[in-house]
Amino acid sequence: MYVWRRKESRNAREPKLTHKQDIDIVVLTPGKTAEQLKDILVRADSRFYTIRPKDLYATYRVLWFNLLTTGGSSYSLGRYHACKVDILLPGTMNIPSVPQNLVLSIRKLPLMPMMPLLLLKLQAWMDHGSAIKQHLRDKQPVDVLDINQLLVLAVARGVSLSTDAWMPESFVEAAESRVVIFGKQYPSSRQYWRKLGFGKKL
Repeated sequence: MYVWRRKESRNAREPKLTHKQDIDIVVLTPGKTAEQLKDILVRADSRFYTIRPKDLYATYRVLWFNLLTTGGSSYSLGRYHACKVDILLPGTMNIPSVPQNLVLSIRKLPLMPMMPLLLLKLQAWMDHGSAIKQHLRDKQPVDVLDINQLLVLAVARGVSLSTDAWMPESFVEAAESRVVIFGKQYPSSRQYWRKLGFGKKL
């Protein structure tokens, strides 16, 4: 599995985050649902715990990780020192299934490759902009900051569409239309998109 970080949650009912980030974990191992994986984590490590979501009719629970070094799984301990954890499977939110040999690790932490990470963040920016709920639209400014930072990193590391030819064609085509829209709103980003191989429509 590998992770990437997102901005702090603005849901007033969720624990406040001193870490100011939440974590997305993409699980490549087949055969388990997200809820089953949450249960496995909770049983394996007492620092993981779940709470009811805001939606009273939801059939899932929200996973949190207690950041206190002393451990403990109680909500009262974790509410000011907790990190929200989303368990995702390939196919969820159009997340592509990444070949195992392309998953790199930093300090023993396996990470999402740079290009799909950037394109998924671009997708999130687009989704947040068209969202009905205001708290989702409010996430767009942070998305823009993340995208611009990832663009610089991706170019610096020599990432491009040609080096990530494994990505599904439909995933890349959807990204290309989003790149055009992002480039129109943020012209300074175009030079970076072109270097990544998205220059056809910019």
